[in-house]
Amino acid sequence: MSLPINVKELTGCLKEVKKAQDSLDNLLDFVDLMKNVKESFPGDVATPAEKIKEISRAAAPYIKEIKAIFDGELNKLPINDEEVADAAKKLVLYHGDHMQVLIWAEQQKANHEPDSYWWRYWDGITGNVKKDIAEHQKQL
Repeated sequence: MSLPINVKELTGCLKEVKKAQDSLDNLLDFVDLMKNVKESFPGDVATPAEKIKEISRAAAPYIKEIKAIFDGELNKLPINDEEVADAAKKLVLYHGDHMQVLIWAEQQKANHEPDSYWWRYWDGITGNVKKDIAEHQKQL
C-alpha cells in the first residue's frame, strides 16, 4: 500500500513537468535553428527537423495533461495553518521588515491561480503577516 502523495512530492513532480516542457521548447528552438541553416548546410536537415517538430507537437498535450493531473491533486490538499503561521514568522524574522515580507508574499501569491494550493499558501502567509502587523500596532 502506498502512502498518500504530499505537497513536497507533488511540487517536485510539477518541477519535473516544467523541465519536460522546457525541453520540448528547446527542441522547437532547435528545429527553428535547423530551418535557418538548411540553406547553407550541405545535407538535408529539414526532413529530420520536421519529424522532431511533429513529435514535439504530439508530446505537448500529454505534458499539459500530466501537469493538470498533478495540479489537480495538489489543489485538493489542505493548507496546514500551523506551518503557514510558522513560515510567516520565519520570513519576518529573517527579513526583519513586515512590509517587505507582505509585499514579497503578495507577489508570490500573484504568480499562482486563485484558490490553487500555492495561492492559498501565500494568502495564508499574507494573512498572518497582516495579523502580526495589527498586533504590533495595538502595542504602540
